[in-house]
Amino acid sequence: MLVSFYIVVGPAAIGPSSAIDRADLANKAITSFGLLAAGLWALFTFVLFRSGVTNLEMTIRPQVHPLRTDTRMLMIDVGLRNTGKVMVEAGPMGCRIWLRRLPKDAKIGQPVDLDGVTS
Repeated sequence: MLVSFYIVVGPAAIGPSSAIDRADLANKAITSFGLLAAGLWALFTFVLFRSGVTNLEMTIRPQVHPLRTDTRMLMIDVGLRNTGKVMVEAGPMGCRIWLRRLPKDAKIGQPVDLDGVTS
C-alpha cells in the first residue's frame, strides 16, 4: 500500500502571518539599518577622516642678517596654518617664546645642545 502526504504551503506559511507581525518586522529592520548607517557615519567621520582633530601646520623660516661687522642677527619667521576642520583658538598666554644665548664656539652646520646652554 502506498501512502502519500502533501503539504500545502500558502502565503500565510512563508513569513509573518498578521499585519502586526509584518509591521513589527519592518520597524525592527528599519531601526537596525538606521543604527548600522549611524555607526558607519561615525566610523568614517571621527576615526578614518579624523574631522574632530585640530591640525595645526607650522612653518619655520630662519634668516641671518649682518648687524655689525662681528655680529649677526637671527630672525625666525614662524607661520601657523590650520589645515583641519576644527577651529584653533589661542589660549590666554598666546604664543610663548624662549630666548637662549648660543655658544660662541658652536660649529657651523652642527646641532646645538640647548639643554647644556645657560641663558
